[in-house]
Amino acid sequence: MNRTSPTAEPRGPEQEDLTRLAGVKLGNYRLERLIGRGRMGVVYLAKDEALLRPTAIKILSWRVADAQGHDPVQWFLTEARLVARINHPRVVQIYGAARQGDHCYIAMEYVVGSSAEAVIAERGRLAPDEATDILLQAAAALDAAHRSGVIHRDVKPANLLVGDRGVTKLGDFGMALGSAELRTGTAHLRVGTPYYTAPEIWSGAAATPASDIYSLAATYFHLLTGRPPYPGPDVATVEQGHLRGRVPDVRALVPTLPASCAALVARALAKTPRERHASAQILLWEGRRVLQDIVAAGASSRSAAPKAARPASSPVPPPASSAPPAPRLLAEGLGFIHRPFGGGASDAGLRAGEPFAALRRQLVEAVRDEGRLLVALTGDAEARTALCQELSRELAGERLTLVVAAPPSAGSRALLQGICRAAGLADEASEEACLDALVERFVDEQRRLATPLLVLDGVTAEPASAAGLARVLEAARWSGSFKVLLAGAPGLVDALARGGLELPTERNLELAVPPLDREGIAAYVRAAIEAALAPGAPPIVVSPDAMLLLALRSDGVLGRVDCIAENMLVLAAAERRRVLRSWHAWVASDAERWSDRAAAALPRPPDVWPPPEVIEVIDACRRGAGLPPWPRGRTSRA
Repeated sequence: MNRTSPTAEPRGPEQEDLTRLAGVKLGNYRLERLIGRGRMGVVYLAKDEALLRPTAIKILSWRVADAQGHDPVQWFLTEARLVARINHPRVVQIYGAARQGDHCYIAMEYVVGSSAEAVIAERGRLAPDEATDILLQAAAALDAAHRSGVIHRDVKPANLLVGDRGVTKLGDFGMALGSAELRTGTAHLRVGTPYYTAPEIWSGAAATPASDIYSLAATYFHLLTGRPPYPGPDVATVEQGHLRGRVPDVRALVPTLPASCAALVARALAKTPRERHASAQILLWEGRRVLQDIVAAGASSRSAAPKAARPASSPVPPPASSAPPAPRLLAEGLGFIHRPFGGGASDAGLRAGEPFAALRRQLVEAVRDEGRLLVALTGDAEARTALCQELSRELAGERLTLVVAAPPSAGSRALLQGICRAAGLADEASEEACLDALVERFVDEQRRLATPLLVLDGVTAEPASAAGLARVLEAARWSGSFKVLLAGAPGLVDALARGGLELPTERNLELAVPPLDREGIAAYVRAAIEAALAPGAPPIVVSPDAMLLLALRSDGVLGRVDCIAENMLVLAAAERRRVLRSWHAWVASDAERWSDRAAAALPRPPDVWPPPEVIEVIDACRRGAGLPPWPRGRTSRA
């Protein structure tokens, strides 16, 4: 009895013409017509008679004589197993792999359309926006493959399947390598198509994700110009071009392309892998920026809707106040309708008072400067947070602005998911998916309005959060689709740099929230009180000595100013007085808010005020302000 070795080559490829199998049934698949052929197999359009859907069936045609010592069947099945690892809509899906009689086959998704190679052959070079859109989709597919541990090794126009609706999918992983192949040393084998092969592969080095990035860039060059970057009459000429030729300027062939497009191609076609994009995802982000520039420059043959960004000089209507309502004691005792020092700073008070108004204007100008990617705001936490919220409200009419708290203990993924939630996006399974969803959202907003702003409040140099911050800044830099405002304690930028975070250096700006001086505290407190009172309510007066003590006790830190000033008002409201005196400033807590206390639980004024020890403090404050000393012998009920 004849027995067939399980590793023996199928007889079919040597004895049978695989181009004449129309009508044959393999498993559930009825072969209908031949639609392609390649080095390892032929491809048929088939009908899945169980699920009633069109399916592409790839049948092994590679013989042992062509296998260079490899088992063709195992190599063929490896393709199916590698692609099955990748779950991405821009990668041709694998439905299954089987062997029936003499035939080994893979059942996979059928893409209605043509390869990019066929499109170029029919139409010549593609419109720049169409070519860039294909690049973006292919880069997303490569990123998913690389994250799954798979290197394609044969990226070229023939392996990009362009559907009827513009959806592009990466297929033909027959030359792909997985982690096992990388460990066993087969990554050095030179495969692929010469026109798109990276220099290091020509030199005998191992294939890496950077090799795929190079091949995709060479493919993109071909899509844009109608020819590969290094054409030649023979393989030797092409090889020398990849190894030693100067990277061609794509604009020499298509002058209307923006400089950003030429820069992307030059970077991705760099001779050494370390000079290329660090990942396919970064290539994708930069590609999105290029697409924006192509549309803006009118290089595309398609029409683009004009951007509806508000001019920088256009006034933004002031938003309605969002200050919380006044506590009951302040409302009934003094006539407040809003809490004057709620949430760190009164909305209206902060908007009107200096130095915050000037600082806010600087922030708005910095954000509107389209050449600026990163702004840092450092200083007191209360002031930072209030300024970030004010900035968000002021910019609301012209751009998407997200204000996200960045807790020091939050890891990279937690930070990214928090940003996704703030942007109204669903939680993604990985950091890469979070970032890509964010960039896509920001790109959409950028087309509609001005460049979005991401505000990260409470940033520290802790390693847990710095890793996520590095990913965010990387996405902002390469995509150009959003700006970043980092808000943190004084010395934030230096601390991040010392921690190893690579900060963009182009035209960045660091603004510091200064501590309030005596005049600043007085202006801020009066503005906050006036803005929170009901219209027509009698004014509230703060005595000069009370203001001096408030400045002394708070050290100009806004959070402490808020706490002390609110408690001073609470004490005055309990007495039904509209003058804030030195006693109020002396006893008001700088750590605990008293607005929810009952009047009976509040401190009561002494019979005689001020005592000698307080007079000494008031005198020191007066001397610092250039005022005469406290009149000796003058005491009163507080």
